Amino acid sequence: MDRYHHAIEEFHRQWEPYGGPSPEAVFTEFGLTVNQFYARHRALTRGRRRADLDRTCVDDAVRNGQSDPQR
Repeated sequence: MDRYHHAIEEFHRQWEPYGGPSPEAVFTEFGLTVNQFYARHRALTRGRRRADLDRTCVDDAVRNGQSDPQR
């Protein structure tokens, strides 16, 4: 991940507890509209969330006595 994408993730993480960044803050920091900012953030995190969800499902299956389907 390059610096720009890391900055988007960090900015999102910092503002998340406050309901997200204001349009002015996003534009000042990145030169993007809020919609563009969230679209980029979703694109960055989509694959990682999917992998986390898959791992959670496997962990749940193992805890419930099913074999690990990834083996």
